[in-house]
Amino acid sequence: IVPAFKSEPLYLHYEYNEPFMVMNYAHKNYQISHWGNIAVSEDYQLANIGALLEGEFGRVDYDDYGRYGGKTAMKYLVANLPIRSWGLWYRDEIGNVSTSHALREWDDVKLVLYPRFPIMGGWKSNFDIGYNLPSKFHIKTNDKGSYVLNLTFGMPYDDILAKNYSVKVALPEGAEVTKVDLPVDGKYEITYEKEYGCLDLLGRKSVVITMSNVYDIHKVNFQIYYNYSSWALISKPVILCVYFFVIFAALIIYFRADVSLDREEEKKEKSD
Repeated sequence: IVPAFKSEPLYLHYEYNEPFMVMNYAHKNYQISHWGNIAVSEDYQLANIGALLEGEFGRVDYDDYGRYGGKTAMKYLVANLPIRSWGLWYRDEIGNVSTSHALREWDDVKLVLYPRFPIMGGWKSNFDIGYNLPSKFHIKTNDKGSYVLNLTFGMPYDDILAKNYSVKVALPEGAEVTKVDLPVDGKYEITYEKEYGCLDLLGRKSVVITMSNVYDIHKVNFQIYYNYSSWALISKPVILCVYFFVIFAALIIYFRADVSLDREEEKKEKSD
C-alpha cells in the first residue's frame, strides 16, 4: 500500500506480438517533366527494433500460420500511393523483387510489398520503390503566370516513423524557384542543389527538404512556385534535332569523302 502523497515506480509487463518498425532513413525523389510525366523513386532502410531474435533463424521454426512462429516478424508492408500512379517497380540491393502486388482502389493504389526475407527483431532491409505520375494533375499556373507544383510530403506507409527523411524535387532545366510552401509543424531545412540529366547543358535546380522524425501527421501536400519559359520547354527537342543533324552530316561527309591514295593511283593507271 502506498501512503498518501507518496509515489513509487510502477512496472507493467505486457505482451505485444507485433513488429516494431522504423525507417532509419527515407529518401523520396521527384523528377519533374513538363512533357507529361513525373518520375518518383523512394529509397528506404527498414529496421525492426522490437524484441531481438534469440539464436539462429530457421525456416523450419518460422511458421506463418503457427502459434509461436514469426509473431514479431515483419512479413509485408502496405504503401498507399496516389490514385494515378502507374509503372510501379520494387527492388532491393540484389535486384528486382517479384513478391508484391498492387490494387487500384477508390482513393489510392495499394502496393503490398513482401520482403525477400521476413524482418525479424534486430534485422533491417534496404529497398527501393518507384512509380510515375501524370504531370497535368500536379502542375498548374497561377494568376501571375508562374507554375505551381503540388506534391505529397511524407511516406506512403501508416504507423512507421522515419528518423531521417528527405524529399528532393528536380525541376526542369531553366526553372527558377520563387517559393516553397510546406504546411507542417516541425523543424525542417530547405536547400538547393544542381544536377544534370539527359541532354542537360546548364543543369536543373533541385529543391531538397530534410526533416527528422517524420510520421503520419506529416503526410501533407506541399507546393513549389517557379518560373519556366516556353523556350526552355522546347530547348530539349531543339538540342536533340541539332545532335541528330550533326551526326547525320558527319556520316554523309564520311561516306562521300574520298581521301584514299589508292583511288588516285587507279585514276593515273587508267589515264596512261
